Amino acid sequence: KWSIIGFITFCFGQTLLIVGLFVQRSRRKRVESALAERELHLRESQAIAHVGSFHWDVVADTVAWSDEMYRIHGLEPGEVSITYETYLDKVHPDHREQVRQSVERCLTNQEPFEHEYRIVWGSGETRWLFAHGRPVVDSGGNLIALQGICQDITERKRTSDSLRDSEMRNQAMLEAIPDMMFLLSRDGVYLDFHVQDPSVLLVPPEQFLGKNMRDMLPPQLAEQFAKCLEEVTRSGQTSLVGYSDPILGEERQFEARIANFDGSRVLSLVRDITERKQAEEALRRSHAELEWRALQLRRLASDLTL
Repeated sequence: KWSIIGFITFCFGQTLLIVGLFVQRSRRKRVESALAERELHLRESQAIAHVGSFHWDVVADTVAWSDEMYRIHGLEPGEVSITYETYLDKVHPDHREQVRQSVERCLTNQEPFEHEYRIVWGSGETRWLFAHGRPVVDSGGNLIALQGICQDITERKRTSDSLRDSEMRNQAMLEAIPDMMFLLSRDGVYLDFHVQDPSVLLVPPEQFLGKNMRDMLPPQLAEQFAKCLEEVTRSGQTSLVGYSDPILGEERQFEARIANFDGSRVLSLVRDITERKQAEEALRRSHAELEWRALQLRRLASDLTL
């Protein structure tokens, strides 16, 4: 009887043990599956963002790169064995010392680092990277590893350089253009301006920016500009307004060319045409004087003939 009870107890215990092992194995498979799925998502995320990760075991002097880290450096995942020196060989010679000093400061002072630098692929192509790293220390405060991420920012860098070149070119063009420029809303509110000589302005910028032109210009001229703004906004065509203003005690002639900017704003280019008007008037007077002298000569010739 006790033998049978002992045997049944033993079988029951073995059954529980087997069930426990199956449960543990199933749980471990679920954990491994979740970890594999998470690692897959991480690799996909890194590939989409062009971000690679690295881990440098300083004690063992071994470096582990993610798959995207290899691709960022123009390599196939696992193609070569990576060390700190082989990594530095990939850095552009102009930035190699900068990278070396950043890493050494991180190792010495145990502080994170960030920097931008160039690398050179085996094909000779140059790429821009942004790197962020931080030290890993043990419970005793001893440095044991260095880990971080690298991101390929080549396209962003090219876009930034192109934008900077465009801004410099536009600024140079603005400096070369003698015209005064005013950006207005379609309702006539001054939003921005550009002028080489601020002394030609009727009032200082702080007094007209954000104000409506009806409050700053003579009523007749403001009404003329308002009709022009409405027409330009409606038709999209460029319009021209001529007017005169006293500047520094002298009556000056101006020509404003108004163009549609984006449907809600207009751009007004104002040019001082006083000298041109004076030249045209002088030319007109010269022509009139020549015609008068020609008439006099014709009359004198007629008298001489008689």
